[in-house]
Amino acid sequence: MTRRHSNRKPRRPPTAGRFLAAAAVLALGACAEPPAESPELETVDVAPALEVDTSEDVKSRVRAPELVGILPGDFPPDLPLYLPASLIDFEPTASGRPTVSLLTPDGVSTVRRELLARLRQAGWSVSSGDDGAVALRKDGRRAWLRFEDSRPGTVYRFEYVP
Repeated sequence: MTRRHSNRKPRRPPTAGRFLAAAAVLALGACAEPPAESPELETVDVAPALEVDTSEDVKSRVRAPELVGILPGDFPPDLPLYLPASLIDFEPTASGRPTVSLLTPDGVSTVRRELLARLRQAGWSVSSGDDGAVALRKDGRRAWLRFEDSRPGTVYRFEYVP
């Protein structure tokens, strides 16, 4: 059996000197003084150096609530909308009737109360319909309205016969 020779030096066990050096480094770090607290700063009120008159400034116009999006061309023009609202979807139902879904930031009870009042003012008869929908009739035309709490806000969806 042949023994191989290695160029590596044999590993020496740690000596007491190495342990003492490591302990000294740790001890010196632990003895460092904590940073001094910064003094509390004094607050001084300063009077404005210049008075600016804003009474003649141009004011922005208050804008009326608006609809974001474009309604389909066959949407009944006399169906009132609750605004502000964003058009979020329009597609036919399984029965083929078109729908328009709108999102408003206001709560369901407010949207329902206001929109039903506007529908009555516009001449639409309002009654309970199937599946919680509100059935709408005017001049032989029919539509349905559903409300959904989207927290925050409300989605209201018209289904109509073009």
